[in-house]
Amino acid sequence: MQFDRARKFSRMVIARSGLAFIGAMGIVSIAPAALAQAPAAPKKPEFPTIRKTQLATIDRNNVEAWINAQIQQMFAQQDDAALQTQGREFYEAIAQSVKAGDATAEFREGVATILADSFVAQYPKAPSDRRPLAVVYPLMALNAAVQQPTPKMIQAFTMALSEPTPGGRLLGVSGLLTLQKNLNQQQWTELLPVLQKTGAAETSGPVLARIYRLLALPANAPVDPVPAVLAILDARLSRLDQKQGWPVAADAVAIKWLGERMAGMSPELQNRATLAIARLMTDAVYAYVSKPGDEILVDLEKVVLAAEKQLTAVVTRRAPNAKVPSPTLAAAMLDSGPGQKDSTLLALNKWIGTAQQPGVLNQAPFNFEPGLKVPPPAAAAVADTPAP
Repeated sequence: MQFDRARKFSRMVIARSGLAFIGAMGIVSIAPAALAQAPAAPKKPEFPTIRKTQLATIDRNNVEAWINAQIQQMFAQQDDAALQTQGREFYEAIAQSVKAGDATAEFREGVATILADSFVAQYPKAPSDRRPLAVVYPLMALNAAVQQPTPKMIQAFTMALSEPTPGGRLLGVSGLLTLQKNLNQQQWTELLPVLQKTGAAETSGPVLARIYRLLALPANAPVDPVPAVLAILDARLSRLDQKQGWPVAADAVAIKWLGERMAGMSPELQNRATLAIARLMTDAVYAYVSKPGDEILVDLEKVVLAAEKQLTAVVTRRAPNAKVPSPTLAAAMLDSGPGQKDSTLLALNKWIGTAQQPGVLNQAPFNFEPGLKVPPPAAAAVADTPAP
């Protein structure tokens, strides 16, 4: 009997011990999950101190961790107000540090490298629904920090050229403009097709202006950008001929640059450039006489003035016996009298010609088709140049 009681007692002790063990195991297995916390966000580096150093390993790691976390958070942010607050603080922290008088060259170069590396790594993985401004602030910071081109810096700015909103594309081209003078032949060779594709589809005037500036290389540049500029203009002219938009002030810059380079071009490129300039002028005049809003009139006038000046120069050089139209197209456009539209179209036709009366550009050595195949708008279906 005593043996049975002892055996029952032993069983009870063992059972209780087992429950205690299982309970302890449960506590051990549950406690970490219950007590675990998300890792703390990297602390903002002490930039006023770090910027005076050569950005040694520990400091570099801290800066890199903070920048990576900041960019990742901006890409994930869905609240525009919060994104703007964070983005401005991020940009200001970087810009003030790299532009400070006591910042070392090693610090500036290191921060720019970290920014470019982080952007290139995280941009392809960013959520598809990220906010447009998420790209703007890292690129602003990189624009402030960049000094010398590295493959990742060029890649970061080039990636931004595919942004769906103009702000990102603008900062991408602006960054490449900063590096423009330091790009070598191989880098230009890789970049030109991307710029040509971007410029051909660009609808933002400010972005287009910077693309033209980026491509406006001197005659001794490592590559010839003229074919790329002409390809951009051809694509733009196709849209303009279909009345999708109108010439902008940036086109006047491209016209001026092409005109200044034309004497050094082959005869084929000279003709192509002359035709592009004349078509831009024609599209600008047709938009002008259609009485658009006042906000674009100034741009159209700039395009016409630049185009007529360059066409006069090229005709004088290549066809010295040809008679340049007078009064000028610019004078007719700027005349505010009641017959302005008709006088403007008459002046244009003296350049581009009509089926009834050829213009200067329809004769040798240009021999362009009358009207340049540019369809006039309904408002321009008047005014044929009378026979002399």
